[in-house]
Amino acid sequence: MSQIYVPDTMKRLWARLIDQLLSLIFYIPVVKAFFLLVFTEQEVQISVMTLIVMAFIPAIYEGVWLWILQQTPGKWFLGLKVVDAYNPEKELAWQQCLMRALVGRLDLFFSLAIYALAFFRYDRTHLADWLAETRVVQMAPRVHKAKMRWLVGSIFVVFYGWQGIEQATLFLKNAKIESGQVSLRGVYQSLSGGADLEEVEEYL
Repeated sequence: MSQIYVPDTMKRLWARLIDQLLSLIFYIPVVKAFFLLVFTEQEVQISVMTLIVMAFIPAIYEGVWLWILQQTPGKWFLGLKVVDAYNPEKELAWQQCLMRALVGRLDLFFSLAIYALAFFRYDRTHLADWLAETRVVQMAPRVHKAKMRWLVGSIFVVFYGWQGIEQATLFLKNAKIESGQVSLRGVYQSLSGGADLEEVEEYL
């Protein structure tokens, strides 16, 4: 492997955005439900299993790509790669790919707080990296040397951690799980901070 460097924060953010956009393809089977949610006032129900699959699509997406290429399409496009924390030459084990992807799904409860932990490290690793024993690297040198950002990191961890817990609490309050079915409108309200669709439409 050629020389590797600590990844640029903006590259990681853009890579994440690209992957999120690409993963939308896997939500096509539930497009009709979201269409009804946005353009009608009727109650939209989905099964609990469907909701679970939807929640873990990002983990499946990331885990499979890491297992195949050690990078997601977004990371590939930005010149980033996930390597073993102790031996960058070693291919990732499937257990590492699975662990990293699953731990990343803790953002369902803590939002981006688990990723903001990277500001406390020179190598920009976060919780998913620590548990999976991985790290993200880039092939090109950084413009600026990586520094620990205690203030920025602390603000982001507190803000996103609070936001994630609040959304998770709202989900439990609004989801209306009955007979194996979940209210999609309730899920939406939890993700939008409790705002109803009618309230949002007033500003459109």
